[in-house]
Amino acid sequence: MSTTAASAPGMLQTGPMPRTVKILLACAALLVPVLIYSVRRHRQAQAAPTDEDVAAERLELFEAARRQAADFSKLATWDRVSGADPYVIKPVPHSKLVVGILRGANAVVVLDRSLRELERLPAPASPSALALAEDGTVFVTGELATHVARYEWRGESLVPSGEFEVGDVRAIRDIAVGPRGMLYVVEEHTGRLVLFEFAKRGGLLRRGQLKVGNGPIRLERAEGALVVDCLLDHALVIVKLDANGALAQDEPIRIAHDGPIWSFAVKPGRGGLLIAAGGVEDHPLDRTIGAFGYIDSFVYLYAVDLDRRVARREATINVSELGVVTPKALTLRTQPRVEVTVSGYGSDQLARLQWQDELSQPPDVTTTVFLPGTASVTELPEGALAFADPLLDAWILQAAEQPPRVMRAPDAAEHERDPLVRVGEALFFTTLMAPSNRSEGPLSRFTCETCHWEGYVDGRTHHTGRGDVHAVTKPLLGLFNNRPHFSRALDPDLTTVAFNEFRVAGAKSERDPWFSLA
Repeated sequence: MSTTAASAPGMLQTGPMPRTVKILLACAALLVPVLIYSVRRHRQAQAAPTDEDVAAERLELFEAARRQAADFSKLATWDRVSGADPYVIKPVPHSKLVVGILRGANAVVVLDRSLRELERLPAPASPSALALAEDGTVFVTGELATHVARYEWRGESLVPSGEFEVGDVRAIRDIAVGPRGMLYVVEEHTGRLVLFEFAKRGGLLRRGQLKVGNGPIRLERAEGALVVDCLLDHALVIVKLDANGALAQDEPIRIAHDGPIWSFAVKPGRGGLLIAAGGVEDHPLDRTIGAFGYIDSFVYLYAVDLDRRVARREATINVSELGVVTPKALTLRTQPRVEVTVSGYGSDQLARLQWQDELSQPPDVTTTVFLPGTASVTELPEGALAFADPLLDAWILQAAEQPPRVMRAPDAAEHERDPLVRVGEALFFTTLMAPSNRSEGPLSRFTCETCHWEGYVDGRTHHTGRGDVHAVTKPLLGLFNNRPHFSRALDPDLTTVAFNEFRVAGAKSERDPWFSLA
C-alpha cells in the first residue's frame, strides 16, 4: 500500500521506483565491496608495504621506462644479444683437433684438445648443424641458411672449400654424412628428411626425401639407419637405409612419448641399435594438483630391432631426482658395459648411469657437481668429455677426476651484453626459478624450457586444471613487445607475468614464491 502526496510530514513517500534508479543502486551495491577492499589494500600498503610490494613497484617502473625507450622496429633479436652460444662440438677423426659451431656468432671454430680456440671462420646464418666425414671434411649449415658450407684441412688449418645450395630446403636443424658422398639433412619448417648426393662435377643432387614428423631437431646416422628426433611430435623416428646409404622402402619405426624428447645417442648393439634418450616424463602434464605435475626429466634406453621393426624400452630413469634437469647432452657407451653420461642444461649436476648386466635392473649411479647450460657433448679419444655451453658462452672440458675446465668463447658483441640479460637467461633456463622443487610423485623439478624449448614451444596440449580448459604452449621469446602477455591470463605487463610464473612454478614446494638468490 502506498502513501499519497498528502501524507504526514516526515513519513517516507513510496511508489514505483524508476528503472534508472534501480540500475544505479545495483551498481552501487556491487561497487561498495570493491571500493572497501581497494581502500583497505591502499591503507595496508601505505601502513606497511611488504618487500614484494616494493619490488613489484620497482619492476613496474623499470618496465615502463624500458618500454618508453624501446623502438620496437629496431630491437635486436635474441640471437644477437645472447652471446656467442657454442652449440655443437665434435672431434676431428684421426686428429687432436676439435670443431665446434657458435650459433650466436655465425662461426665455425677449431679448438685444440684443451678447448682453446685456434681458428674461427664464417659459417652459414644461425648455424645449428655440424657433421664431419671420416676424412675430416667439415659440413655446416643453419636454420636461417639456404646452403651447406664445406670446409677442408690444409695441414691443421681449416679452409672453406665450397657452398652448396639446397633448393627449397629451409630451416635446416641438423646434418649427417653417409657413405658414397651421401649427405642427410632434417628441415624443421616442413618436417622433412632430405637425402643429397655429391655430384662428380660439384654440387648436390637430391636423391630422396621423407616426411618424418613435426619439428625435427636432431639427426644421427648409425649402422644401417638414421635416427631423427621430432621435438613437436615427441617422437624418435628410425629410418632404415639400404646398402648404398639411400632411404629404404621400409616404414620408419617410431618411438612416441607423451612429452618432448630433447636429446639422444645411438650405438650398434643388442642385435640392432641401442638408443639413450633424454626428455620429459612420459606422462600427461597434470595441473589439477595446483602445480605443474609429472614433468621431471628422464633418461630412457631403447633396444631397436631393425629387421623386426620393433623398439623395446629397456630402462626408465628419473634424472631430475639426481639433480639433472633438461638433459640435452648425453653420451652412450656399450663396451665393456652399457653406460650413459648425462648433464642438465637447467642444473649443475653430471650423472653417470652404468648397467652391470640386465638393462631392466637399476643402474649404478654416480653424480658430480658440474655446470648448467650444456647443449652438446662429445667424447674425446682419451676419455675426456667436451661440452658446448650456450648458457655460459663457453666450451667445457671434463676429464676424469678433474674439476671442469671452462674456456670462454669470445663474441665480437660481448661488451654490449646487458648483465640483466644474463640474469634473465639463467632464470629462464635453469632451476633458479624454482630452486626448492622436489621430485616426489607428481611433483617435479623443471625449468621454463621444459615447456618452452629454446624459448619457443613443445608441441603439447595439456589440461590446465580449470574446468574443461586445455592449452597449448606459447613462445616466451618476444613477450616484451606482445601485450597482453599469455593469452589465457591476459596479464597486462611482464611484471605481472613474472610474479604469476614464479608463484606457479614453485607451487607445492613449501617455499614462498618471493625469495632471494645469491
